[in-house]
Amino acid sequence: MIKNYLATEKDLKAIDEALRFVWHPRLDFVFKKRAKLKGVFIVSYDSKNVYIWSDDKLPGLKQIPNTFKRYHLCKIPHKLRKIRQGDQKGWSAGLPIPEIRKILYPYLGKQNNITSGALLTQFTEAHKQLRKSKIWPTDPYFTYESYLATIVHEFGHCYYNSFNSWHSNSKTYFKSALELFKGKKDKFTKEKISLPLPSPEILSEIYAFCAEYYASKEFWSRHRKNIDIYLVNNLEKKIEDEEQVDIFSDWHTIAATLGKLIISRHPNNWPSILTTTASNPLQV
Repeated sequence: MIKNYLATEKDLKAIDEALRFVWHPRLDFVFKKRAKLKGVFIVSYDSKNVYIWSDDKLPGLKQIPNTFKRYHLCKIPHKLRKIRQGDQKGWSAGLPIPEIRKILYPYLGKQNNITSGALLTQFTEAHKQLRKSKIWPTDPYFTYESYLATIVHEFGHCYYNSFNSWHSNSKTYFKSALELFKGKKDKFTKEKISLPLPSPEILSEIYAFCAEYYASKEFWSRHRKNIDIYLVNNLEKKIEDEEQVDIFSDWHTIAATLGKLIISRHPNNWPSILTTTASNPLQV
């Protein structure tokens, strides 16, 4: 992990670039109701500063130059001793670092419409290290394009969550998705997917995966291929694990599994299907 890291121009431009893709007309299919993305604050951080992208200027904060003029960029100094390792490798639909939330409170109040995460260099270096491990050798999140796709993913959460909608089950779905990620036809589950919903967040995770996967098809074919490789590897292990019972211990894999099935079966209208589904069980 990187200690005492300070943001570079490339790091800040990468977030600008990701936001351009979020608002790209080719993603109108995913984010049809664009007004739901307005008011989302984007937050990142280094060892000395917190960076905020906002639709409007934030009173009391000096704006710094950025390349995507739809957003205003500000920075606030912080005195955190260090950014924890886990906070250097991911993004979240929210602001899970309480110390940073405290710093931002005078400007954002209790605002929850936030997506936040590590800078490009922190993020990609952390995932390159994970690829060297025995646990995550096919981790796909080590490239520039994977970073952009991750931010689209989090906007998928923000968009889906704005609908207040509500997902789950079985190795049959794993096998079906595995075939699809391998580029083959879905030969296992032809029937309608009917799933109990243990939590609203998991359906949000499905929508976010679909947003990232669709955007990768449109813009970042290498990242999409890396996702396929990673998930083929992951699903094969899960199918072999006869002892596994609680499949919700890995929500991202479940979301990818069901997201792939839903995209494959409803390629032309999956966004509207997912955002208008509030029944329990989910039926698609």
